[in-house]
Amino acid sequence: MGSFNLSKISTRAPEHLKKEEGKQELKAIIEELNELQNLLYAGRKHAVLVIYRVWTPVEKMELSEMFSAA
Repeated sequence: MGSFNLSKISTRAPEHLKKEEGKQELKAIIEELNELQNLLYAGRKHAVLVIYRVWTPVEKMELSEMFSAA
């Protein structure tokens, strides 16, 4: 696995991305992460750690709902 520097990754969404489109993309990513986590869990050797940053309590609630629905 290669290395990466988090300080070089923007925390802002692309300007062309509309909020609803971003939510749909995030939902798809969460579903994929859930599938990968299930595969890793089945192997009993690895797990997935997801770190996310939210700005408001509403965003935190929305993200929590997306993860629990996956």
